[in-house]
Amino acid sequence: MEGEIVETPPTPYQPTEVQLARAAALKRFNRWAVYLPVALLAIIVLVLFVLMLINALPNEGSQATRQLLSGLADIILIVTLMPLWLMLTLIPVAAIVLVVQMRQKDVSPLRGLQILLWRVDSKVGQLQVKTEELAPKAAAPVVEANARLTFLSAWLEALKRLFWSDLP
Repeated sequence: MEGEIVETPPTPYQPTEVQLARAAALKRFNRWAVYLPVALLAIIVLVLFVLMLINALPNEGSQATRQLLSGLADIILIVTLMPLWLMLTLIPVAAIVLVVQMRQKDVSPLRGLQILLWRVDSKVGQLQVKTEELAPKAAAPVVEANARLTFLSAWLEALKRLFWSDLP
């Protein structure tokens, strides 16, 4: 058909030679600087754990062996907990520093939250006004029905006492 547009599927993105070289360099760096040290550390920890189990499981272990295992376990805990402790204390400190710097630049990260809370407060105020307006209208029929029911109950009780005073 004449004048009809034929859509061709988009071709996938082909990275440039520079991008491919950068990706290869990053992969090489990660292999030597990240994966290899983590793998070596994991292997060392696993070997130490197995050696600790081999020495700790038999009951005939000597006092020196038990002290060595206890010291080794303490060292592993300290070495593990120190970086975690530092990292977990740096997160709140960094958050406080970020908030202080942003306030000094008059860019408050809490400003959006404050505006949201103001909007919520405004809606709650409107809801409260509407509730105070509609509550008496909604309660009036219930109060009236309850009053009529009470009157009817009292009237029946009076009739009962008047005509059937002998009945308990």
